[in-house]
Amino acid sequence: MNLVDLVQVLTLIKNDKKPEYVLTAENLNRVLDLANRKIFSEKLSKAEQDGRVQDELAPFKVVRGVDDMPLVFVNGLAQKPSNCFYALAMNAKRGTDVKEVELVNELHWAERMGNAITKPTLRDPICRDLGTRYQIEPSAIQYCGFSYYRLPRTPYFTFKGANVEFEYDNITVLEVLPYILNLLGFSIPSAEIVAYAQNEKK
Repeated sequence: MNLVDLVQVLTLIKNDKKPEYVLTAENLNRVLDLANRKIFSEKLSKAEQDGRVQDELAPFKVVRGVDDMPLVFVNGLAQKPSNCFYALAMNAKRGTDVKEVELVNELHWAERMGNAITKPTLRDPICRDLGTRYQIEPSAIQYCGFSYYRLPRTPYFTFKGANVEFEYDNITVLEVLPYILNLLGFSIPSAEIVAYAQNEKK
C-alpha cells in the first residue's frame, strides 16, 4: 500500500465518521512517524519467534565489522550510531583476538562491576547503552564490531505527490491504518477498515 492509497482510505473514513475534522499534512506526518515506529517495534518484538519477521527486518540490519568501520572507544566510550534503534551484537578486537561483548542493562552492569568474581575482563567484556554513547569495560578495549537494526525511513506525505513511502516491502492497510486512526482519535473495527479500503478501490 502506498501513501496515496492510505490517505484516500483515511479521507473516506474521516468524511464518514467526522466530516468536521480537518486533517492537515503536519498532523498526518506526525502520526505517520509514530505509526512507523510502532510497527517496527512490534516486528522487532516478534523477530525472535518468527523467522519470516527476521527476513522482513533484514533490510534494516547494519553490520560494522571489527576491521570495517568498527565502533571506536576512547577511555571506554564510543559514539552511538545516530541511526541505531536496537543493538543486536558486539564483539571486541584486541590484536588478533576477537571476543563477544555482552550487552547489558544498568542493573546487570552494576552487578558485574561490583563483584570481584564477575567483574568484566578482556576475555569477558560488557557494554551498556548510555543513550547517545556506549560504555565498555574493560576500558582498554578500543575497537568493536557491532550489528544493529536501524529505523526504517520516516514516511512523509505532501499532498503534492513528492511522498516518502513506508520502507517495508508489503505493508498492508490493516498494519498501518489502525495505529493512525487511533492516534487521530478514531476507534474503528478492523473489518470496517477493510470495507472502507475495498470501497476506495471501486
